[in-house]
Amino acid sequence: MAELLGKFNSGGVTSSTIDRQFTDEFVTTAVVEVPKRKRHFSVRADRYTMPKNSGDKLSREVSYGMLDKRVLIDGGVDANTATLLQDVWYVVPTGSKDITAATAIFDTKDYFATGSYATWELARAAAKAAAIADANGSEGIVSGSGGMVNGEAAYAATEGPLVEMPEEGGVINLLNHYSKMVSANITFHGVGHKFSMRSVDLDSRKGLIARKIQYMADAVQDIKEMQVRRDLVAASHVNSIICNSDVNPDTDLTSEIDGTDVLTYTGLEVLEQYLLNNDVPMDTEILTGVDIVDTKVVSDAWIVYVNTEVLPTLRAMKGPGDVLVWVAKEHYAAGTELLDGEVGKIGQFRFVAVKDMEREYGAGAEVGAVDADTEIGDAANAATQAAAYKTNGRYDVFTAMVIGDDSFSITGFGSNNTTASYIAPKKDVYNDMHAQMAGISANWSYGFLCYRPERICSLKFSVSKNPSIVSPA
Repeated sequence: MAELLGKFNSGGVTSSTIDRQFTDEFVTTAVVEVPKRKRHFSVRADRYTMPKNSGDKLSREVSYGMLDKRVLIDGGVDANTATLLQDVWYVVPTGSKDITAATAIFDTKDYFATGSYATWELARAAAKAAAIADANGSEGIVSGSGGMVNGEAAYAATEGPLVEMPEEGGVINLLNHYSKMVSANITFHGVGHKFSMRSVDLDSRKGLIARKIQYMADAVQDIKEMQVRRDLVAASHVNSIICNSDVNPDTDLTSEIDGTDVLTYTGLEVLEQYLLNNDVPMDTEILTGVDIVDTKVVSDAWIVYVNTEVLPTLRAMKGPGDVLVWVAKEHYAAGTELLDGEVGKIGQFRFVAVKDMEREYGAGAEVGAVDADTEIGDAANAATQAAAYKTNGRYDVFTAMVIGDDSFSITGFGSNNTTASYIAPKKDVYNDMHAQMAGISANWSYGFLCYRPERICSLKFSVSKNPSIVSPA
């Protein structure tokens, strides 16, 4: 026992043969900081600042070309002179011209494709008649473009739509123009941190208050990134494509996604067509080859943001010919500047893994449910179903999100929309009579303005913890 006591600080007991020690440990002055979280989304936004005394709403005008499918021609214009745009008929509430509120859409190309109509004009007349019948006098009808641009161009629509100008001129081929105002409300937020002056005065670390202020600033930036990410995910769900294992992809409800409805190469191909049809610009340039063995050439690409849980699915994904299609970033990093968080590519998509990207817990189908009408459940794929992420008896739904350039803004109020301040201790007869409590507060303003929503879209799917057992669809 005496031998043990002879060892300094053995078992927390000071040695009896060594004088009293004032310090029994040395703490290095270097602080091991938790790595700051990457900010993938706030850096993609245009930024606008609200001036003071201008209300709490920021608006921006979005203008569309005259041949855009959202442009309506109805408005007192002689229909005989505007056939160029009368290809789609929208049934809308009486007095409205908002096609997003349409209760039914009748597209000339759908009627012409049946082969029942000899000319485009006859098919257009049939589409209009069907729209009138559907409205039944209780709703209104407006017409717009649809068969000439936006990735759905029909040969019959462009074969001879322009009326030739007669010798005496006249009024022909009238077009229309459309623009809309989008708005965002500014909201105000704040966080705080309290501490006692004794905790600072007795703490052996110097500059503790300055460090606390820095921690607060980092927290605010993380919260603002979370706000942007949350709003982008919500915006992408408006244009979401469901990866359905039986009809892949489909437009079924999120609540019908089961364990077999995983992300597939087919789903990426459909997403690619959506992006092309809506003129969503690519975010990266072509990467030319370099003189390094096993370096890949990468084409223009869109950026896809995914949860980290999706990475095993991407690495195991197979395309035509049952060939693995994943290309890890190290195979093309020498020829480009990698994105922050980039992990690899498939086709014209470069993937960025986002830690803590929101998923919809338990938003999918009920585990074990089988319904042939909605393609829910499949006894032949029980292993795949069992390996899927679930919460409270329902499948989790994940998102692969694309954000086209020049599609959204984040707004703030005032020239400096984020402020952080140190609150010095102050005697207060009601709360702190001895001025022992201090604090730090941070305030910021935030608004999300999505002015080109068609450029923000997503695939929705379930994720298997064992992607090797999933058959490519």
